[in-house]
Amino acid sequence: MHSMKKRIRKYLPKWVIVIHRAIFRARLVWPEYIRYYMECISGKSVYARVTMRLKKTCLGAHDGEWCVAEDLLPGKPVVLSFGIGTDISWDLDMIKQYNAEVFAFDPTSICLKWLANKDLPEAFKMIPLGIAQEDGEVEFGLPEGHSVSFSIDHNGKNQRVEKCEVRTFQSLVRPLSITAVDVLKLDIEGTEYQVLEDILNSEMPISQILIEFHHRLFDDGVLMTKNALQLLERKGYRLFYRSPRGLEFCFAKQNRVLRK
Repeated sequence: MHSMKKRIRKYLPKWVIVIHRAIFRARLVWPEYIRYYMECISGKSVYARVTMRLKKTCLGAHDGEWCVAEDLLPGKPVVLSFGIGTDISWDLDMIKQYNAEVFAFDPTSICLKWLANKDLPEAFKMIPLGIAQEDGEVEFGLPEGHSVSFSIDHNGKNQRVEKCEVRTFQSLVRPLSITAVDVLKLDIEGTEYQVLEDILNSEMPISQILIEFHHRLFDDGVLMTKNALQLLERKGYRLFYRSPRGLEFCFAKQNRVLRK
């Protein structure tokens, strides 16, 4: 069956294939868009309008997909990736397509054991530390029904709790010998609300910030996300992509775009 599809595709014009793929993708994402807008209407999610049109590309697979603004990437972009779990498809795509240097942060045992069996490129640098408001050791909880997603802000029942080392943003970037960050990705299960202001108030220039907001984990999560969006806007970041399910938000620093 697969070989027959390949033979058929060989004789089809390219525009037919492009349209077919677009229709197939639309069938997948439109239910997510509808669900997202219904949640916004009911007050369970946050509506945010894309305010900056940039050439972008989406990398990674499934829940590990993120978009980056291509024109803002230098020849060898520096990437900080917070929250790895068991999916580094986006990180590896950044290395493969853009020759990125990726500093990945995740202190949880599931992540570290999973990575131990991987043949990783030299440009992927794993740092077994988490990000928090203070340096030290904190408890990470793995909620019931989850297989990977540990969280510092663990509410409710946990099937497992473990202590992990964490550092502030400044403490994490200081040893890296970098002068700027081209892309910073945060997928840290609710801790983004704690650390975002610290990141934005640092002296480290950051061109793009990609965040998954976890307002669904908190009673006042929608308000927390609204406050985070307002903070990003005040700091000069503009939204250039929002995922169909309305959880992943991708921002670019406005003055970086203007300089380009």
